[in-house]
Amino acid sequence: MKKILILTIAAALFATPALAATTFNVDDGSGVTLGSSETMNVKLSKNVKMGYAAATAGLGYVIGAFHTSGTRTFASSSGDAKIFFTNTTGADLPAAPTGTASAGFSWDAL
Repeated sequence: MKKILILTIAAALFATPALAATTFNVDDGSGVTLGSSETMNVKLSKNVKMGYAAATAGLGYVIGAFHTSGTRTFASSSGDAKIFFTNTTGADLPAAPTGTASAGFSWDAL
């Protein structure tokens, strides 16, 4: 689970500058249009779901993932150096920060 989240965050780091304000949840590996034309293809393990939200003009993002039979949701943002978790499956992500500001997670840090 940690490897999937870290790889997903790394992929988002490289794609973020080209994004506009976008929110999506994906679980089937299909491409998702970000902004006006960028597409991000995500292939997750069975029953793993991911959420992503970018701030206006792609200046910050928040990304999270959970397993449908698990008990936690894991997430981080462009302004946080830690991975956070909450003991709720499919918890709502906080709003995306602008630039290097923290997303203000009220969750526990790993």
